[in-house]
Amino acid sequence: MNRKGIIAAGNMLVDHVRTISEWPEQGRLAYIESQANCVGGSPLNVLMDLAKLNPSLPLAAIGLIGDDGDGKYILKTLAEAGIDLQWVQTTAVEQTSYTEVMTEKYSGQRTFFHSLGANRLLALEHFQSVNTNHKIFHLGYLLLLAELDSPDADYGSKAARLLKTMQQKGYKTAVDLVSVSKPDHFKATTLSALKYIDYLIINELEATGLTDIEIRGRDKKLTIENMAQAAQRLITLGVNELVAIHCPEGAYLVTARGDYYLVPSWHIDNDEIKGSVGAGDAFCAGLLYALHEGMPYEQALKLANAAARFNLLSYTSIGGAASIIELEDFMQSAALRADFLI
Repeated sequence: MNRKGIIAAGNMLVDHVRTISEWPEQGRLAYIESQANCVGGSPLNVLMDLAKLNPSLPLAAIGLIGDDGDGKYILKTLAEAGIDLQWVQTTAVEQTSYTEVMTEKYSGQRTFFHSLGANRLLALEHFQSVNTNHKIFHLGYLLLLAELDSPDADYGSKAARLLKTMQQKGYKTAVDLVSVSKPDHFKATTLSALKYIDYLIINELEATGLTDIEIRGRDKKLTIENMAQAAQRLITLGVNELVAIHCPEGAYLVTARGDYYLVPSWHIDNDEIKGSVGAGDAFCAGLLYALHEGMPYEQALKLANAAARFNLLSYTSIGGAASIIELEDFMQSAALRADFLI
């Protein structure tokens, strides 16, 4: 079977993005200086970024939404991007999930207030009829999908069972996580799934949560040697093909064969940064596209970093999405950061 395209499943939500003057102390007031709505969550952000990267790439979505205004907004947005919606289902039991995203104007730092909504009900049954010709199956975010995060007697978690099923159907499986503050739950839900994941694409906080290897010190400075150890630990724990860890400074990728690649992010001035919501998903989309196209890993990381950089130019999660032509033109003349070395 000649497979082509990417199918993405998991959290479907609407981001209500508020740009605030500053993060206030408890009981104090800050100003909302601008606001915008945007589709959010790993599958939607990744799919929308991919649709802009290459409109001819076959794309499909799997998820659960409520019968409400936010749900209709999601359907309309995906339809306009040409994404297959046949596995996006509607429930009358829960509202569409949403996140209030508070972004500080000058730092770009984000804080999230999330309502699980319909995502908590997404279950194995919603995937039973999925058997497409797509090449990659992407699932995100683990730890925000209550039913799929729940225990499974044979596989450890229902997400692990789902990923195994998708591998058996011929897909390469890719997973992204969400940073949470409950490390025991984080590990219990995720570690059992690692051996059914081909591509694990996470940030440095999530890598630390899974491996207990501190990638940033108390001074917040990145330790690249520790990043490399964390990536290798995740391969040892079961990831099949590669682990990619990204952070503002750059990205590190290690393969199951033992090859590793370290690529700095692209230079960006602080005053160019409008927000960082969706930057990790933009990186993920860029890397998945590069893997789909069979690009060399170093070039794949450069493309993923470029996609993330363009995301920083927008207040919303997908407003900075760029085409492959725009990204390639940018990379020909742009400068890499000079402070990301082992």
